[in-house]
Amino acid sequence: MIFAPNNSHSPFEHTSRPFAQRGGLWRRNCISLDYILSDKESGLHRVHLNLFLYLCFIWSGLAATSASAKSYDPGDVITLKCGSEPAFQLKLGRHVGSGTTTQVFQLASDAKKIIRLPRPSRRVAFGSTLIPTNKFINYFVKGQSVLLQNGVPVVRIFESCKDKFVIAEYVESRMSLREFFINYAAISIEQRERILYSLFEFAKTTYMFDDIGDFKSDSLFFEESRGWIIVDVTHKHRRTRNLRTSKQTTFDHMIEEPEIDSMLDDGTIDLQVFDTLSRQLSETVIAAREHFCERTLESNK
Repeated sequence: MIFAPNNSHSPFEHTSRPFAQRGGLWRRNCISLDYILSDKESGLHRVHLNLFLYLCFIWSGLAATSASAKSYDPGDVITLKCGSEPAFQLKLGRHVGSGTTTQVFQLASDAKKIIRLPRPSRRVAFGSTLIPTNKFINYFVKGQSVLLQNGVPVVRIFESCKDKFVIAEYVESRMSLREFFINYAAISIEQRERILYSLFEFAKTTYMFDDIGDFKSDSLFFEESRGWIIVDVTHKHRRTRNLRTSKQTTFDHMIEEPEIDSMLDDGTIDLQVFDTLSRQLSETVIAAREHFCERTLESNK
């Protein structure tokens, strides 16, 4: 498709007015072509233009992010500074996890602590929005704080700095909820009952939420001494509006995980086990809501 500005026969009318001034999402990195469709526009031209603007927005969003975040490796000594506080150094220990937005390392000086660092600066899709990776550090802190205030077991945070890092506890566990589903049949009946009891106790603590931000079956871990603990979270929680009537729970969304869906298809996870446990977990959350409402009524008498 050819863009032909200042052509009276073209279905496009050119203007030098910056796109950003008209409220559009435009970056200075993007090619500064700016067209407004005239009354003679065709559907095909509209599609082409919209596609061009979308691709340009994506490209410019990726290019506009600051390059302050770096990629790290075990053994690296990093210098951290938060606001007016004095700078300090940390040596990174074992790499224990990473995702689209974050790298996680144990501290070389204290294996019971981990540090969460933004992945190399870029923007990633979060819903329908492109978000710089360093913002997810803040989302983790905010999401953790809300859960903690509502009695949901979640990792402890020792120190954090906006956009830069979080130092939190390291949950020494070999089993996530996803791994529990995978290895269900291989776990002894006695151990399985103990793990399930702890899982249902955890489910009760989530009764205030229809959904917990970015909750996945591999973000919930079992620790022998403390039971089930959420180790990764964002701030996008959805609170239950009506505890008496809501039938939605955060466990309803596990089936939407691509990894779970794939494992159910190929038999890695037993479908009957998954369906039964998912239903029981949701029923446990709903029962906890009913119990809370009954206690509230009794206390108000």
